[in-house]
Amino acid sequence: MPAWIWLPLDFGVLIAQQGLTYDEIRAVAVEADRIGFDSIWLYDHLFWSEQPFLECWTTLSCLAREVRRIRLGTLVACYSFRQPSLLAKMAATLDNLTEGRLVLGLGAGTSLQYHEREVTSYGFSFPTPRVRIDQLREYVSILREMWTHEEASYTGRYYSVHKAKCNPKPVQKPGPPIIIAGSGDRFLKMAVDLADGYNYWGSPQEYAKRIATLNKLCKNANRDPAILVKSWHISGVIEEDREQARRRLQYYKARDIIQEPMFEGSPKDWIDLMGSYVKIGVSGFQVWFLDGAVLEPLRIFAREVIPELRRIYTIPGESTSDSRPN
Repeated sequence: MPAWIWLPLDFGVLIAQQGLTYDEIRAVAVEADRIGFDSIWLYDHLFWSEQPFLECWTTLSCLAREVRRIRLGTLVACYSFRQPSLLAKMAATLDNLTEGRLVLGLGAGTSLQYHEREVTSYGFSFPTPRVRIDQLREYVSILREMWTHEEASYTGRYYSVHKAKCNPKPVQKPGPPIIIAGSGDRFLKMAVDLADGYNYWGSPQEYAKRIATLNKLCKNANRDPAILVKSWHISGVIEEDREQARRRLQYYKARDIIQEPMFEGSPKDWIDLMGSYVKIGVSGFQVWFLDGAVLEPLRIFAREVIPELRRIYTIPGESTSDSRPN
């Protein structure tokens, strides 16, 4: 089983930083850690609309000292903002600070219409989607090289390093798990060739098609498809009553603070939805509760959704306790 999945099912909280202070983000992270979530994830943006937005890696570094059990991840790190050699060093450092609890999600920004303005406004280049995917592939290769060699050298079309040192090395070997997020077939191939996991946001029917393609690519690459972790993320609202959840979602839609895909419902509705993903092979989940810094949705989910999903879908005899070293 890949290093970042210790449980039959892995449940994470995606904390969208827009409009939140550090104290609010910290409160969500600490509560998620306390009540039994497995991971917390931050967006890697420099700004989002007109709201304040704390930078991802600085914030993760602060959270690393606030929570002692839960894993920390990026969903997803934007390769455009940093040279691969710098991100390799940053990730190795944070993996040491968290004693091996970092998960590195990476994407190319090919499906985000607003992403170009964000990148170019900071003076970074934003080439065509095809070029960005090619760049990301080289990017991941350099990360791997720097985490596993005393002196890393790599020459590509877009990036290169020459006898670059990355010490200390990451605690996790051969490095922090890498998740590739994206919808096209080239992302699937990249995940099979270079990554530990794949992340997608589509419907169960759409995701099932991608998993079928992943399995074929794994077979062609002589790789066990079970070793490639499949995860799914969504934004939504959970309330004890379905109608109350529906009204709550309409509230957020009216204020234009929605990101697709989105879902609203009672705990049973969430159990049914997420169970449809488990059935097709998804084992990791990242949920952005639209209530932001409000902690009650986390508590409802942890109390009523997580235990029931684990009860239904855990294989008899399979451990449901976290086996990470202390």
